[in-house]
Amino acid sequence: MTNTIPAPVHALLLLFVWTVIGARWIMLRYNMYDLRLTHSLTFACLALTLKDPTVASFVVPELGSTLTRTLVHVLILWAIAALIGVYNAWDPAESPWKQPVMYAVATCLGVALVLLSAPARQLGVTVEQAGGWRAIAYFGLYALLNVYGLGSITLDYIRNWGETRSWQARVTVGGVLIFFVSMLTESVSMLVSAALTVQKTGDDLTDIKSNTNGWLYAVMMVVAVALSARTLFTRRAIDQMRVHRLWDALADAAPGAIFGSSRDRRALSERQRGIRLASEAFEVAQRLGPYAEPIDDGRWDQQMADEGLGTDEQAAVYRAAQLQNAIARRDAGLDKISTATVPASPDAEQMLAEITAVARQWTRARRFREQTMTAHRARY
Repeated sequence: MTNTIPAPVHALLLLFVWTVIGARWIMLRYNMYDLRLTHSLTFACLALTLKDPTVASFVVPELGSTLTRTLVHVLILWAIAALIGVYNAWDPAESPWKQPVMYAVATCLGVALVLLSAPARQLGVTVEQAGGWRAIAYFGLYALLNVYGLGSITLDYIRNWGETRSWQARVTVGGVLIFFVSMLTESVSMLVSAALTVQKTGDDLTDIKSNTNGWLYAVMMVVAVALSARTLFTRRAIDQMRVHRLWDALADAAPGAIFGSSRDRRALSERQRGIRLASEAFEVAQRLGPYAEPIDDGRWDQQMADEGLGTDEQAAVYRAAQLQNAIARRDAGLDKISTATVPASPDAEQMLAEITAVARQWTRARRFREQTMTAHRARY
């Protein structure tokens, strides 16, 4: 069950995969597709962690090798359930009950695996070595979710292959299919091994499989995580995170203008989600408008020019700083300074572009404001 890769190398692999997964939890948590893919990778890498030689040296003496291996299989079942959800997330008409049912099925199968492995745990041997109908049932159930996921996604994808124009989508689904095929091959080989063990002829296959498993799963997970990392630091992903952080700040300032939460918007398409965020942000900006102190003295022009900002970027910095001033003034309980409001753009795409520009400069505007306030306090 424990990987045969040298412990230092395996530790480096774990460091890489968990770093990528941690970054995904921070940056790619705003839609169902990204979130479910992160869930799947998390479950699968938890299984990889249990197979780590160092971790296993602590866990196996406490739980036993058979139960530890069963927990690995349960985690893989959850990973498969999440992967099925990754594909289903592309369907805008997906039923809200579908993914919870998939997780419930995976959990029930996992409970069954724990129960079926009990005799092997008592004997201190693997499920295959224990043999009997329980071993066959164990690996039959383990293969069940693989068969469903592989069969349903493959057939549907083949039917719609011609309509899929994006190479990124094809690579993603291809990776999902490769994972399913490898897991299906693994579960079927274990099922065959269990059946042969009943006939007292499966020892050679069990040895071959255990040696192969020592590195195949680790390599497969590193490749999967590496492929998933390609979307982490794109401009789209970074802008998405910035806009949501801006939305959070504005939601705290005027909660009455915000409908729902980040969780409620995950089922929307990227364009729908962006337009909703932008429209709500503009609504908050209108409410904060009377509190905003206009910044028209060009106080940071030279500093921004030195940092290489263009005209549009400089304007976005001033808009962000005005919003921050308005939020601070309102939070301090001060009165409005005017009856003016921030005009909202009637064009949805322009609205989204403007709010994205402000989000990109939000941190820089905060830094400039803090520097100005520090200089002001030092002067007086």
